[in-house]
Amino acid sequence: MQRFAIIMGILAASFGSMSVWAAEAAPSTEEQLKNSLEARLPGLKVERLKQAPVPGWYEMVADGQILYVDARGQYLMSGQLFALEGGVKNLTQASMQAMESERSPMRKETLAAIPDDELVVYQAPEEKHQIDVFVDIDCGFCRKLHAHIKELNAMGITVRYLAFPRAGLGSDAAKKLESVWCSDDRPGAMTQALLERKVTPRQCNAPIAQHYALVRKFGLRGTPAIILANGDLLPGYMPPHQLLAEIEKRGL
Repeated sequence: MQRFAIIMGILAASFGSMSVWAAEAAPSTEEQLKNSLEARLPGLKVERLKQAPVPGWYEMVADGQILYVDARGQYLMSGQLFALEGGVKNLTQASMQAMESERSPMRKETLAAIPDDELVVYQAPEEKHQIDVFVDIDCGFCRKLHAHIKELNAMGITVRYLAFPRAGLGSDAAKKLESVWCSDDRPGAMTQALLERKVTPRQCNAPIAQHYALVRKFGLRGTPAIILANGDLLPGYMPPHQLLAEIEKRGL
């Protein structure tokens, strides 16, 4: 929802310029259309552009969301696209699922390359599974998940935290995460920050920006964002036993 709100904010801020689109030269290639959209809507990053099932329209991925734009770049539309012939089929949902399938191996490879000393790790004494979780100190559901950290470890699930300050770099949330990462006892500092809402301000060369750069790449929209060992994303909070069931269902 946060990503969608960002896109809608960009569109609202740019509304005044949209009325002149029709008077400008129509984009003639996908690359020109992409460049035209990003120029007219500052802050919008087009990740992918391809022909939509509807003639004269393109399917566009921006900040992990699927939008639709006409070939002349005069109209932009959000929402679900359905095909009715031969039965109702949600084409937008199908595209999202295909995109997720492509992202899972990339997430797995990227996260495997990040060493534990760049993360906040809660190691299970007898590890059977491992999850990576993007977390924000000010996230209520992150607190709810962390309240079960000992239970997750007891179930054999090692939890590795990455930083996702939802308010952006330079925000209070980012500073809180930096303070945790700069602590001599990161797990203890994270528990104190999440469950007791106490943060001792610290500064160091923490990898907050590097983690935040993965948010768009991974298609994350909120916290907690749980990524399984195969790269699959489970968005949002999930109770421990339900999470374990999801892990085991995938044979991980």
